Amino acid sequence: SVLIHFRQFLNYCETVLHQRCVDASKEIPLPHRPKPHVVYLESSEIEQCELAIPVHTFSGLRLRTLWAALLWTGMRIGETLSLDRRPFDEGAREVEVIGKSGKRRLVHFSEPSLVWIRRFLSKRRTPHRA
Repeated sequence: SVLIHFRQFLNYCETVLHQRCVDASKEIPLPHRPKPHVVYLESSEIEQCELAIPVHTFSGLRLRTLWAALLWTGMRIGETLSLDRRPFDEGAREVEVIGKSGKRRLVHFSEPSLVWIRRFLSKRRTPHRA
């Protein structure tokens, strides 16, 4: 990122300040970034995590619902925690969430995630809609 900013500075000097500079795009090559290595959970690992959550308690049911929402939708934790219960009470299968940088996107809920959300909401006894 230092090289990118340095190239931008040289371009600024040339275009705005009208100073002769090195042609940054030709003389200062940027290194190639390696592609990130993504690690996925195996089915057995997912099942092992699910079995470790005690769903007979309220906090366990809440954690299992959170796990299902994160696993089956790909939402970030902040997006998941800011969900409103109203769309699920109305039977929605998709919800618009506000993600990073305030970007809005539509999230589709699979049947396994909806089962856990409905189960949790049926046990939840609070007037708050979130």
